[in-house]
Amino acid sequence: MFFSIRNRLIFIFTALITVPFIILSILVPEYFITVMKKEITASSKQSMDQYSLYLRTLASQAEDIGKQVLVSETTQTWLDIVTSKNASKQEKIVATNNIQGHVNQLMVNNGNNMSITLYLEDGSGIWKDVGPLKEKEWYQEFTDENKVWTNSHPDESRYSSQRVGSEMVNSYLLPLYDFYSLESYGVIKVNFPTSFLEQSLDKVKPGKGNEQTYIINDEGENMLGGPISTSNENIETIIEKMKDTSKDTGLIQLNFNGEGHYIFYENLGIGNMTLISEVMTDDLFGEVYTLRRNMLILSSVLFVLTIIASFSISSRIVTPLEQLTNAMRLVEKGRFKEAKCIIPNQSDYNHEVGFVIHVFNNTIDKLNHFIQKHYEANLLRKNAEYKALLLQINPHFLNNTLEVISSLAAQGRTEDVTKVSIYLSRMMAYSLNTKSNLVTINEELSYIKKYTSIMKLRYDNDLEVLIDENLNTSHVKIIKFTLQPLVENAIKYSMESAEKAKVIITTVLVGQCLEIHIEDNGPGMEQSLLEELRSHKPSTSEGLLSNSGNKIGLRNVLGRLSISFGERFSYKINSTEGEGTRISLYIDGVEEGEEDESSKHNDRR
Repeated sequence: MFFSIRNRLIFIFTALITVPFIILSILVPEYFITVMKKEITASSKQSMDQYSLYLRTLASQAEDIGKQVLVSETTQTWLDIVTSKNASKQEKIVATNNIQGHVNQLMVNNGNNMSITLYLEDGSGIWKDVGPLKEKEWYQEFTDENKVWTNSHPDESRYSSQRVGSEMVNSYLLPLYDFYSLESYGVIKVNFPTSFLEQSLDKVKPGKGNEQTYIINDEGENMLGGPISTSNENIETIIEKMKDTSKDTGLIQLNFNGEGHYIFYENLGIGNMTLISEVMTDDLFGEVYTLRRNMLILSSVLFVLTIIASFSISSRIVTPLEQLTNAMRLVEKGRFKEAKCIIPNQSDYNHEVGFVIHVFNNTIDKLNHFIQKHYEANLLRKNAEYKALLLQINPHFLNNTLEVISSLAAQGRTEDVTKVSIYLSRMMAYSLNTKSNLVTINEELSYIKKYTSIMKLRYDNDLEVLIDENLNTSHVKIIKFTLQPLVENAIKYSMESAEKAKVIITTVLVGQCLEIHIEDNGPGMEQSLLEELRSHKPSTSEGLLSNSGNKIGLRNVLGRLSISFGERFSYKINSTEGEGTRISLYIDGVEEGEEDESSKHNDRR
């Protein structure tokens, strides 16, 4: 019982001690997470802003250098000579040396490890030839998609060949064209080492573990080269979320494969580059999650200790009250003897509970005595009601039978009168046997067969009675005169409405439920009478003794069965006007040799 004293005490202790601690276990870590999130977001934004400024500075320098090379008189002179068909080889060599010196001077003045090279469309450059530019992926993207900033790729210039190994670079591309003809002849390529960008990128990391920072373009490609642990599908999701926010910088929270991720991003404002810093929430808030888990474990331990303490404190008071409550439930069901057995000993409790136990114990004794007296009086009353109902049936049947004999005698049918007299005498012998109010189905049907034989003699061939007796029901016992009033009514009303009356009696045993069905082809019942009988609850015989008029036999049978079998008895009435009636009786839990309560009382008397 949830609202018992013990449960209330446990609930109060838990509410006062455990619940606040559990709330703190949830709220404190959440507060830390909120504060850390704000600080990490602000710190990441500051780091990304610094890197963005740094990258924009490099980009601005690369653009300035490219433009200086393009507008240089040395560059335009070299371009005129190397593209002229009339220039000699010596002139071309001199022009190339001049442009190389000019480019070297710019690289020395600029610093930042930038390298500069110029390529014609056939792949010839100021440092070395690299083959047709149209075969280079970075050049194809430049011409087709106008991508002036390239992804990371190997550097093929003389400047990189002076170093050990092949270096990866990112480049700024500028079309190489003649100022006079405005015709493009190739590309100016300003390179800066990818490693130089990556070293600075390592400083933009919000977490302390598996975070990664990278630069992507609109297609989700890593601008600095190398693999990204985040899948292409996740990259696409990140790009879509950034487009949805319509902000140049911000924070996106996503879930990949059941793991939370914080995505810090910032549009660098250089081409289509976006700086991404990705970190798992477990790496950011791992210590806070550990704190929360430990606090919840401590809360669980505290909860268990609270329950144990509450149980221990309340047991001295609650245990006897629980036993007393269980005893009250048994008293409510009338099980006084069992209740007396579980009542706690009064001497064990020298306080108010002991007094309550003493009073309740005396109350049970007095209540049991009163109920026993009332029960005996009720049995006597019920037996008197039953005998009154039985006496109401017999005169009614006898009157109908005497009318049959009188009718046969008036017709001079002495032989039939003799048969009817024999049948009637045997039926009267059956009725006068008062040793028991219970008879077997076989005995009751034998009585019905004698009765219907009388009625067949009265109506000649106008009456047909079919009895379908299941062998399993022959020794099942019911009260006397259950069927005779129902069969009598069926014959009476069927003969009044049909040229030939037909009555069918069926008995069947389904499990421990006896079913008796009486069908006729009579006129059926009026709807009002049918509803009255269906809604009738024959729990007592009061009112049945005063019944009169139509269906008196049916009401009496229902009353007697209800008195004898109580809730074990039920019935159904199906009737259609002009077609007939079917009455079904159900007695549950029947056994051979069973006697009802009232009959046992009669036998004792």
